[in-house]
Amino acid sequence: MGKLSVQDKVGLIVCLALMLMYSNAEQQYFTPNQTSSWNEARNHCQQCFTELVTLTHTNIRDIIQMVSSESWIGLRKNINSSSMAWSQWANGDPLIFQNWYPGYPDLNPSQPEKDCCGSTCPCPEKTTYKMTTSTPVMTYNNTSSNYAIKTNTDSTYATNTKTSSHYAIKTNTDSTYATNPNTDSTYATNPNTDSTYATNPNTDSTYATNPNTVSVKQEFCVATLSFGAWINTDCSKPLRFICYEDAVIANINVTEVTSNSVNFIWARPPGNISHYRIHLQSDTQERTENHTDFDELMFGFDNLTDGTRYFVQVFPVRCGRDLQSQNATFYTPTFKVMNLTAINVTDTSVYLNWSEPNGKVDFYRINYRDQERDNSTVGIQIDNLIPGHNYTFTVRSGVRVGLDGATLSKSTLIIIHTKPGKVTNLKAYNNNVTSLMLSWDKPAGNYSNFIVTAVNDSNINMFNQTEDGSPTSVWGLQVGAKILLSVTALANIGGSILKGEAVSLVSYTIPEPISNLVLEATHDNISARWDPPVGNYTAFRVELKLSEKIIKTDNVTTLKTYFDQLKSGAKYTVIVKSLSGPLVSTPVHKSQLTRPEPPTNLSVNNKNKTYMSFKWNSPVNSEAAHYFVRVTSIFWGWEFNTTVNTTRCEVGPLFSGTKYSLQVQTKAENLSTPVNITHTTG
Repeated sequence: MGKLSVQDKVGLIVCLALMLMYSNAEQQYFTPNQTSSWNEARNHCQQCFTELVTLTHTNIRDIIQMVSSESWIGLRKNINSSSMAWSQWANGDPLIFQNWYPGYPDLNPSQPEKDCCGSTCPCPEKTTYKMTTSTPVMTYNNTSSNYAIKTNTDSTYATNTKTSSHYAIKTNTDSTYATNPNTDSTYATNPNTDSTYATNPNTDSTYATNPNTVSVKQEFCVATLSFGAWINTDCSKPLRFICYEDAVIANINVTEVTSNSVNFIWARPPGNISHYRIHLQSDTQERTENHTDFDELMFGFDNLTDGTRYFVQVFPVRCGRDLQSQNATFYTPTFKVMNLTAINVTDTSVYLNWSEPNGKVDFYRINYRDQERDNSTVGIQIDNLIPGHNYTFTVRSGVRVGLDGATLSKSTLIIIHTKPGKVTNLKAYNNNVTSLMLSWDKPAGNYSNFIVTAVNDSNINMFNQTEDGSPTSVWGLQVGAKILLSVTALANIGGSILKGEAVSLVSYTIPEPISNLVLEATHDNISARWDPPVGNYTAFRVELKLSEKIIKTDNVTTLKTYFDQLKSGAKYTVIVKSLSGPLVSTPVHKSQLTRPEPPTNLSVNNKNKTYMSFKWNSPVNSEAAHYFVRVTSIFWGWEFNTTVNTTRCEVGPLFSGTKYSLQVQTKAENLSTPVNITHTTG
């Protein structure tokens, strides 16, 4: 396929215009009573309206009824594209509708002739075109629409509104919008403008032609003739022009109404606005205010009459004229609750109480967060709140209007903070002499950190720290002390620190061991004494062990103890531990033998001239199994001794006819008292 010619492309665009359904937003059209270049006309339209007009098959009939002479429209030649010179409107819309005068557009304009100023012909005087604002307004009303346009008596705009909606445009009767063509003006630039139509905002509004100037290049813009056909002509030519403005159909949003005040917001219209004129009216009251804070499109009236119907209008003002207003109707209520208080605030609930207002009240409406509740009586219990949260409660009295409507009083509010929740599963472990570990499960809801405290039995604070979470080490405690440990959740709400309910447990630190354990024994008892440990303790655990077996355990609070009915000659071990609650210190132990009992019934059971046999009985309740035997003769200066593990012994050879002394002792680690007899050999 070959390349399309320029004429083919233009024809294709026209065909597309016939095939596509064009829809545009509801617009109003204006013809300022002044002449300007295309750039100046566009700047003026952007400043005071929306843009130079975009013509479509739906609005061209209305437009041509507004113009009586050649007038600029929002189209100019794209100097950056020779093949698509006329393709886009000033507002960025594509060119899908065209209505050219036969022979136009001139796609290849010739260079303008150089002026004749020189030595052979006289130069014409410089001509200056000035915009004027004194011509009376020209107004067009579409007979198919129901609206009225009331303009300033000095206004210079002709308007045409093409819309099916019912609305009114009203401006102050004493305001005047005037443009001084001799003054440099800076206009706002439409951010949606294609770069093809970039203009110099500092263009002087006075258009001057100097015949002495030689133009080397002309730009061509599009104007419509009075009967609707288009031509392209020099952009600097001063012509009348047509602006359009998007109609904004929006309503005021009343955000709060009380018995004597109202607050409302409204939508921001497109384009530049100098200020907003706000009009409030009731059967007995009428007020008008100007609003210039463009960051806050909200306003309010005070000193209203309760129980009254009001009608409010917001008029955006641009270039000294009122745009289409945004409207709202509201009723002021009559009653307000007083003395709102919060009673018994917990982590999940609160009871709200208030005084009943004067007058009729059908119900009370309570709002908090995303909840709304109606109550028929004074006072309400609110449950299922989130621990550690900030709540703003508002209470309004209400009177029902009609079947489903109601008027509400001005809000009475109270801000409360629920307490943080309680920790759970609090545990102490790894107890040491002066420290322990503490752990817990985090509470429900919001919390920031925790206070951990430790106090002893005397209510002396030993630890008070703010911790981020669990587990944590609790240190610097007293030795062997009974400790009350508490954990309290905290919540930082708006800079205020709230404390929840403390959760506590009792634990202990390990005590130090005793010192200087001393044991004393007889044949059947052992007494023990010791010095107390350093620090605190609650008691002592004393254990008695025999043959690696604990045979007796006592808990005592004194520094001594006594064990009786023991076996003689037995080795006992005494173990002493300091106690602090269920915790025990390092044990201290010491061993001690009970003194052995002597044998009984020592006797000679056989003898002759040279030997002797004797026996005895073991002592009662004795662990000893050894005996020390000693035989002596004073006459001969003779001595014999031995240790036996039986209860008999034979000694020989001996001297005949000699008197011998026999001695037997029970032997353990020490010896019992001796048992003695004498006997003579035969």
